[in-house]
Amino acid sequence: MSASNQGKYSAQFKAHAVAMVEELGKSATVVAEELGLNRSTLWRWIAQARGTYGTLKGYRSVAVCFL
Repeated sequence: MSASNQGKYSAQFKAHAVAMVEELGKSATVVAEELGLNRSTLWRWIAQARGTYGTLKGYRSVAVCFL
């Protein structure tokens, strides 16, 4: 994220976006599209909320693609 984009979204907005995925069961792709976000940004917020950011936990399907 460039310095000009840092802090663009409030903590409340991020929490709302994550809750749409985690609590409402919407797909991250749909939520990102609805909110005008980059999908990878939303996935980073989800991983941070889960405490798995940077650990690759929950990314088994990605690893399988490279086998």
